[in-house]
Amino acid sequence: MRMNDFWRQLEKLVVGQRVSAEPGGLETTIQPTWDLPPWLVLAVLGGSAIVLLAVYWRENASAARPWKVLLAGMRLCLVGIVLLMLYGWTLQRHRTDLPDVVVMLDDSASMAILDHYDDAQLAQEIGRRLIGVALDEASRLNLAKTLLLEGDGALPDQLAQRYNLKFYLGG
Repeated sequence: MRMNDFWRQLEKLVVGQRVSAEPGGLETTIQPTWDLPPWLVLAVLGGSAIVLLAVYWRENASAARPWKVLLAGMRLCLVGIVLLMLYGWTLQRHRTDLPDVVVMLDDSASMAILDHYDDAQLAQEIGRRLIGVALDEASRLNLAKTLLLEGDGALPDQLAQRYNLKFYLGG
């Protein structure tokens, strides 16, 4: 079992639903309403442990030591629960949206320039990819179009699953 699966199961057990953020939809977070510093909580818990153990240590021998430790542990757990309750945990739900990704294509005259490549294998690969999307020359604009059109538009489709795509022409 992966750690993420463990956290999802823990969220489901404690809260009754998933709390983790998803790419879009409803995000639920757990927030404290009272900001107690962690050192204060630990100090109170530690002080309570010392007092409880001291009280049970000085008590008459009416119970065996393991029982005294168990009872002190139970009372310490109760103190811990009260301290957690003082935080006043609340569930907060927020409507979320997918993040935006801007795809900007330059349509200025410089995009008509044909770049020449010293690596023959690279030039051949570019030519093969251009033919695959029915473009003839390796201008900068056609190379950008190739990235967007390859695989029947697989790249924009993949991006659209995780982001709000916004296309712009600029020069």
